[in-house]
Amino acid sequence: MFNFARPPQASPPQGVIVPVQPEARVPAIQAHVRPPEPFARYYRSENEIIIENGAKIPTAFCIRSGRPSDRTFEVSLRNPADPLTWFGRRPTVTVGLSRRHFEDHSVAVALTWSFLAVGALLFAVGLIVLSTVSLTLGLLGMGVAGCFRASSPVSSPDVSPERTIICGAGDEYLKRIPERGDD
Repeated sequence: MFNFARPPQASPPQGVIVPVQPEARVPAIQAHVRPPEPFARYYRSENEIIIENGAKIPTAFCIRSGRPSDRTFEVSLRNPADPLTWFGRRPTVTVGLSRRHFEDHSVAVALTWSFLAVGALLFAVGLIVLSTVSLTLGLLGMGVAGCFRASSPVSSPDVSPERTIICGAGDEYLKRIPERGDD
């Protein structure tokens, strides 16, 4: 029927280079190559832990006491000196906490929400009845709630995706973190 075979071609004389034409151009396969991930590491610098590029710090030991941890816990990184970081969503770090330090943190969270609720209620009542005493007590209660909120197991004066500084780790825990080495 049909003959799809190529007709015979004469070979070129010896020593002559003849370019070969491809029958069909196949598109080049481009691999989706991701850029290399930044090197994630953590180290200590005096009494601070520096986390670079989202590294995970050890959670087998309590970050406050250095004793074996009873549980791991995500702590929001707040700056006690900056009231704008006391409430709202903040970056977190997973830390290990001993029973005592976890209970202390749980009490601080309970006090935070209690003082915030009572302060907001007093403030609302002060607005309704136009009482400066209730307004003042309400604002004071909400401010105290912020102080409790800022007292987490660890804090951070500087948070970015590339570098985070953690303050408040105990001396025994810091001994387990390597010092900064020049790479």
